Amino acid sequence: MVVSEKPGAWLHAISDQNTIEETIPLYGRNEVAEAILYLFYEMENTHVLSREYVHGGSISGHVIHVSVNNIWVEALSIPDSDVYVNYKDVYGKSKVVSLTETSKKIYWSHSTIDESQLVAEYSHDLFTLEKVVTFHSESSAVDFEWRFTARLDLADVELKIFGFMEPSLDFRKAFIPGVLEWQNPWDKPSRMNITGNWSVVECPPNNLGDNITATLDEENGMLVVFEFADVPEWLNVGALGNRFIDALRTGYVLGDLTKDESLEISFSILLNSFDPNDSEKWTKTVLKQLLDEGTYLPVQQRDFVTYIEENNIEFVVINSQQLLSSVKSSPILDRVYSNNKFAVYIVRK
Repeated sequence: MVVSEKPGAWLHAISDQNTIEETIPLYGRNEVAEAILYLFYEMENTHVLSREYVHGGSISGHVIHVSVNNIWVEALSIPDSDVYVNYKDVYGKSKVVSLTETSKKIYWSHSTIDESQLVAEYSHDLFTLEKVVTFHSESSAVDFEWRFTARLDLADVELKIFGFMEPSLDFRKAFIPGVLEWQNPWDKPSRMNITGNWSVVECPPNNLGDNITATLDEENGMLVVFEFADVPEWLNVGALGNRFIDALRTGYVLGDLTKDESLEISFSILLNSFDPNDSEKWTKTVLKQLLDEGTYLPVQQRDFVTYIEENNIEFVVINSQQLLSSVKSSPILDRVYSNNKFAVYIVRK
């Protein structure tokens, strides 16, 4: 039986069931409990942890964490709800499909201590999109490859991918070649909301000659670097009214595609934590050195499906006051009992 932090050990004490209990992050992790409660696949190399969540929960998509004082801190997410396929129908009308409107399948392409590759496959009547995420032992960068295949003839196809900075952090500076030199979008806005709620800086594709852009949280010592193997047709960085840089958005124009035609685009994301007291100058050269820096950190893989099978999990029990939507809407769990303290789910075989 897997149990959330509450009721936790209390349930073990009053029952004759063996329990696997979620722990408080400050005191460590119980990987088995976390994976099953939140329904994710993950890869990590002691420095960076990368997770893919199934459809249906409060989180659906990809989330990257970085280790800070041996605690995993979420820094960046690419939600399924904020990846879009745009196209024009036979009448020339623009249409938009979010990845939340597709069916999603997650599986390992391969997994070793040197390299792991996780595939999220999104299927729609009009297209298939494969997101291939690769983790390497010799690099802390996470590689993303997106493979779009048309199932019918499609016109003016565009793939939009939005990444969001974790709001509990304090990203206030961005580097965009020729546009922002560790400044805030409010310093050089391309567009802004007249009431001051947001500001956006646009980056023309010819400015990304070095294929690198980055956001910086000096207060907490956090750096997020994007390296584009395929330069997007457009890119913008946005900030909210409090100057927090909340998003980096990209758009890839795939054009007119015939049935079964495929196109691929790729980029890498590097998360780096550092001592906020350091006076490091994050020049373009330094960013490139970080991306190219060699290391050897063995890759570990985990997923909720394997843990359920290996541990013969039959039940999941969670606190009703913190009912996890990922569990509530899970395709593999059925609720069999609930009260005002906890809910019990049975695992489908």
